[in-house]
Amino acid sequence: AILIPEKELTRNLPAGSEVEVTLEIDASRNVRAEVYVPLLDETFEATYDTTNYRQRAKDPEALTAQVEKEKSRLESLREQADENEQLALHDPLTGLANRRLLSERLERASLLSQRTGSRVGLLLLDVDRFKEVNDTLGHPAGDALLEVVARRLISAVRPIDVVARLGGDVFAVLLTDVERPTDAIEVAGRVRAALAEPVRLEGVLMDVDVSIGI
Repeated sequence: AILIPEKELTRNLPAGSEVEVTLEIDASRNVRAEVYVPLLDETFEATYDTTNYRQRAKDPEALTAQVEKEKSRLESLREQADENEQLALHDPLTGLANRRLLSERLERASLLSQRTGSRVGLLLLDVDRFKEVNDTLGHPAGDALLEVVARRLISAVRPIDVVARLGGDVFAVLLTDVERPTDAIEVAGRVRAALAEPVRLEGVLMDVDVSIGI
């Protein structure tokens, strides 16, 4: 028997939804599952057809093993949902937030800013002469350069800030809870300093220059 069909479990669940799984075995050896989805405030329930277990009803270990197997299946579904969210909201090359996730975080930060009076900053960056790297050293070298840029951007900002790749050689940094307008300028300076160290690509030492808009 299937505890909860995948189509029933995932029918209305956004990718990456948190779920809380509860499994119970009552005195009659009925096995009930409850899956609660906090984001939707919905609960999915199902009960085993105990016909398949009557012959093993006197063997609690076998029944428990089957329950654990079904629980593992539900956990696998949740892991798959997390993977789907990673693909949907993050850049596959660098692992940074993509344009969609940046838009969501920017909207959320803007609403919070309206309520609290805090400021939000946004830096837009593109890597200078990136096309030359691709043309002279090849696309693998270009991808390696983008990964280096991504790591250095993360190191230059706070954990609460959002670093995103918008496509190609274009990146963005969302600064939340900015106290002064000059803070964004200071962050831009840290970003430029973090990217100033040359990068070795295909045995060639190259300077990294970026254009930054605030």
